[in-house]
Amino acid sequence: MTHKNLTLVVASICLVTSFGDRQSWGSSSLNLNDAVQEAVAHSPRLAQAQASREESFWKKTEALSGFLPSVNVTAQHFFAKKYQFTDIVFGGAPASIPGIFPTSAAALNVSIPIFDGFQNVHRYKAAGLQASAAESDLQWAEFQLQKDIQLKFYQVIAAREIQAVAEQNLKTLQDHYDQVKTLKSGGVATLYDVLRVDVQLNEAKSEILNTQDNYALARQRLITAMGIEKDDREVAGSLPVPETGRLTEVSGTDMKSRPDLEALEKRFQASEQLESASGSFLIPKITLAGQYSSYNNLNDSIRDFDRYRSAYNLGLFLNWNLFDGMASIARSKESVYQKIQIEKAYEQTRIQAPTDLDFWKRRYLYSASIFAAKRSDLEKSKESVRLSTEGFRAGVRTNTEILDSELDLFRSRAGVVNAQMNCVEALIKVELSLGRNL
Repeated sequence: MTHKNLTLVVASICLVTSFGDRQSWGSSSLNLNDAVQEAVAHSPRLAQAQASREESFWKKTEALSGFLPSVNVTAQHFFAKKYQFTDIVFGGAPASIPGIFPTSAAALNVSIPIFDGFQNVHRYKAAGLQASAAESDLQWAEFQLQKDIQLKFYQVIAAREIQAVAEQNLKTLQDHYDQVKTLKSGGVATLYDVLRVDVQLNEAKSEILNTQDNYALARQRLITAMGIEKDDREVAGSLPVPETGRLTEVSGTDMKSRPDLEALEKRFQASEQLESASGSFLIPKITLAGQYSSYNNLNDSIRDFDRYRSAYNLGLFLNWNLFDGMASIARSKESVYQKIQIEKAYEQTRIQAPTDLDFWKRRYLYSASIFAAKRSDLEKSKESVRLSTEGFRAGVRTNTEILDSELDLFRSRAGVVNAQMNCVEALIKVELSLGRNL
């Protein structure tokens, strides 16, 4: 390997291991903050959560109907009619009296709920809890979206870095192959040396295709998560440096503040209220109702307002549902088992959360230690390449030893990036388990 080739290798290593954050690579670049903001603006998943929250607020307004008056107006006009007749005997002589009803009539009806077994109270409380749960769901959806974008953004960067490593490895092997062929023609290298480098060169070409596919797929996953169809901007940034002792003090003591757990808990409380509302179907309901009507039963004209007369009524109405074909009992039982489903879902999520936290915390600490070891191996591999190159120039090393050291260097460079990406993923999963940023 020539001094120029060695310089290219070292320069590429410095590119891969430069972990400082770069905010922008020009006006056409996409940084992490921009990606998150665009995802919040365009993500269908987040828009769905927002619509669900708005729906829950209107359901809370709907639940107010159990306390507020109901007002409606009815009107009627008949174009054809035939009266019913009632036969009445007066002093032995029968008489037929028509049952006259108004041709035109309008009525104003007002009803005010007085007592319904506290169903209105329970339903309004349930609607309020469900609205609060929807708000927590929206917070959780936004937090999940931010973490998902962050993970996919760094996956693009890692795929780009791996591709750069593979491209530099291919260039190094190509230069090495040309050099070995020249040495063989001069009688210094053997056919074995040429064939061995050729095999490694073919593998490097295949690896290039693999890294290009991985980079393209990572970009597409990021674009899809952002809620857009196409984006050609270059992703700007670098992978953060892992910190070995960062998560040692992290515990699940404050995990109840996770928005999804809060939402499940509120939904469970709402289900208890709905169960109470459904269970009061046997309690009589009392309503205050009144009606004012204006009618014309003197002629068939709808516009003869002088012929209209008025009537009204006001009173208390009691409705006691003794049997409705088991419908109320069935709804009451449905609410019981709906409550059980929500309770068990909440319990399962609450139990699983500490396990997930412990798993990803351990994965982060392990990956951070691997990263430190790989970075140390990288420095050793760079030194091994230098020593084998110098040894070859001095005639004490062979082409095979140079090739082996270069392959070790490639593996070390890729290992650093992979370990770094594993740390990023584990840290994001820890934050998701806790429900907050660290």
